Amino acid sequence: MESTPQDAPAWIYPGARVYDEVRDLYGEVTALGFPGHDPRQYHRAWVRPHGGGTEWNPFFDDLRPDPDTTAVRRTK
Repeated sequence: MESTPQDAPAWIYPGARVYDEVRDLYGEVTALGFPGHDPRQYHRAWVRPHGGGTEWNPFFDDLRPDPDTTAVRRTK
């Protein structure tokens, strides 16, 4: 079961479209803080590039809302 870190910004949630400033890539969040028992994941998201490809694991601080999408909100 996936856990949602308490310190994740409200706009970072599974399904959110984001921009990674460090990698200069756009993608969609697939998971947060996964696996939940691993403290190295507490401040990270899993992101898949738009159109598919290999996921990467950026820190929340490296991400920004995708400027090409409308405002988003966490649903859970």
